[in-house]
Amino acid sequence: MAVDVLILNTGVADLRRPDFDFADDLVGKGGLAKCKFEDIPDYSQEKVREWIEQGYATAGGPGNSAPLIARTGLKVAVGVNLGKGDYDGLDAQGRFFYDLMTANGIDMSQTHIHPDLPTGTTFIHGTTGGDRGGIAYFPSANDDFDFEIFKGSVKRLKPSIVYYMYSGLSDRGDANGGRDLADFIKWCRNEGAVTIVDCHTLTANPQELIKTGKSIERYRLLEPLLPEVDLFFTSCDEAKLIENTLAPGRAWQDFEEHENNVHFLDFD
Repeated sequence: MAVDVLILNTGVADLRRPDFDFADDLVGKGGLAKCKFEDIPDYSQEKVREWIEQGYATAGGPGNSAPLIARTGLKVAVGVNLGKGDYDGLDAQGRFFYDLMTANGIDMSQTHIHPDLPTGTTFIHGTTGGDRGGIAYFPSANDDFDFEIFKGSVKRLKPSIVYYMYSGLSDRGDANGGRDLADFIKWCRNEGAVTIVDCHTLTANPQELIKTGKSIERYRLLEPLLPEVDLFFTSCDEAKLIENTLAPGRAWQDFEEHENNVHFLDFD
């Protein structure tokens, strides 16, 4: 059955609690980082399920956008890696993500159950007041996103739009300097789909880095991708960081923000 939109990758449960101060130690106070698998906190599945039932979890990645798109009346499917476990075949995080999507009318038939890696999880240090706590993201099964598996999803569902989330957050998805993702997006376009990619924020201090003109190496993954994708979404601050990396030299402070925004539309 054809769908309107197929959203791929980054199936993740975001857990936010005031006692997750370990996240500050991992990524710096107020920091945000993709963390190593071996640093995942050793919480039991029973404890994670308890937190989910207590309302400490939200669905990230496609969990942010798929329900909103579905509410417009479009047919939406999600293709993600989720971890194997004891909750009807999925781990606690994966079961939460899957059930929340199906409750919002999302087609989850393209779920790949990863036999070895758990569902991606973000541990967020919930703080009071205006301070932002650490955001520690563990991609886990998302790091092993296999384009060949999900080419089958595109073939089966024949989506009008293929939306990949996110460039920069998957070891396998970003392999070969981003060329694997670029090749996949080109393949999807040849299958007749409009393609969309977005890029997750790769730094916790964008304003400071914009001022210094500093480049961020992982934005170089976009070089092979941008000529192939139909629509690319990012924030204004992140667009400045991307250009600082790929085509440095513009003094952002010398222009009104509207001029910078118009400039982005011509950036190639």
